[in-house]
Amino acid sequence: MDKTKAAAVLKSGVFWAVLFAVAAALCAGYLIYKKTHQQTGRFAVINVKGETLTTLPLGEDTEYTFFTERGVNTVMIKDGKVSVSYSDCKNQICVDTGSISHVGESIICAPHRLTVTVTGETDTDVVVV
Repeated sequence: MDKTKAAAVLKSGVFWAVLFAVAAALCAGYLIYKKTHQQTGRFAVINVKGETLTTLPLGEDTEYTFFTERGVNTVMIKDGKVSVSYSDCKNQICVDTGSISHVGESIICAPHRLTVTVTGETDTDVVVV
């Protein structure tokens, strides 16, 4: 193929349409694979400033309120999912994140330095309150 034919193909839009369709198919395939192969978590690990406060089982519906030096967060576990249902921080990103339930997912309240991370297992030396 000479340079003028190659340039015509690139300018015609067909090349870009095919490239876009392939990229979209790859992204969709990845998302479907990730959604169908995620491991459901068993525990929610609550950390403040990098230190574990507690590990909560996702199988028990409950609600805990954590008072940190920077503010208050309420963590709710319901139907095997964990969420931050209340926070007195300004941006509310932790509350707006919604519920999580798959291993590796996290909710972060940066102003309060609180993280909630879903895990598949728990440490034996972490005390559940």
